[in-house]
Amino acid sequence: MCKIRFGKRIKFIWTLLLNGEVINLSDHAVEVEITLPNNNTVIAKPEVNENVITFYYQGHSIGKHYITCYVDRRTENETMIDEPVPFILVDKTWKECPEFPANNLKTETLDLQGTLDISGD
Repeated sequence: MCKIRFGKRIKFIWTLLLNGEVINLSDHAVEVEITLPNNNTVIAKPEVNENVITFYYQGHSIGKHYITCYVDRRTENETMIDEPVPFILVDKTWKECPEFPANNLKTETLDLQGTLDISGD
């Protein structure tokens, strides 16, 4: 399960196949819907490069989020795919685990690292 600290801008890279085949999605209307923990939805317009879509999300709701990708939504050729594993926004950086078990969906975030030195002086 993918866990990311809330407030971070998340880049999603999703490789999609249609009937097991690579298809150029640039010729299709592609839309991503993110379902929030309160069941409201946010629409993301992805960048499309052949069969790879890239989209961004900056969430502020702690909890499970689900992703659905629609191709040619509301047309006679409509199809969709749901990512079966939700990503979870957590309240602390140390709770993060930014990996999906499947290798067709990847995430990237900007991660700060630092050392805190506390002295009694």
